[in-house]
Amino acid sequence: MKRKELNIQSEQVDELLSRIPNWITRWGISLIFFILFFVILISNYITFPDVIKGKIVILNTNINRISCMLEIQKEKAYRIHTGNDAILKFERYPFQKFGIVKTQIINISDSTIHGYLLCTIKLSKQLKTDQNISIVIKNNMKADCEIIVDKKSILKRLSDYIIDNQN
Repeated sequence: MKRKELNIQSEQVDELLSRIPNWITRWGISLIFFILFFVILISNYITFPDVIKGKIVILNTNINRISCMLEIQKEKAYRIHTGNDAILKFERYPFQKFGIVKTQIINISDSTIHGYLLCTIKLSKQLKTDQNISIVIKNNMKADCEIIVDKKSILKRLSDYIIDNQN
């Protein structure tokens, strides 16, 4: 014998249970816009460096200036200028143990040798890493180099990306 399904809810009760209250709709939309505004505001103040990676070979060591050859992609060479900060990670001194060396580019030559830019960086023969460990710089030492060419906020990067893709 089959049972008949009983419908104990009337249309008014069903409508009352399925309808979303107006205050939830208003506050929900307001909360979404507040969160979106907060994310946009914060993204304007958080900056990240724009970095060009390359390799450096030390050529000549003087007291305060070191000449080196910088190997980078040719299409990115125009972005490097005198005064850019650079981070060096020497192969002879692993950066996980010894740390990194922060320096600055003093001079960039207009000429290249076998695809390398000639530049001068500000270092001394005996210097300390960011972990306060002394290292000795010698000729023909090699290092990975990260040159900081610009610092942009997340909002600026996003807007530049959108503008570049529209053109």
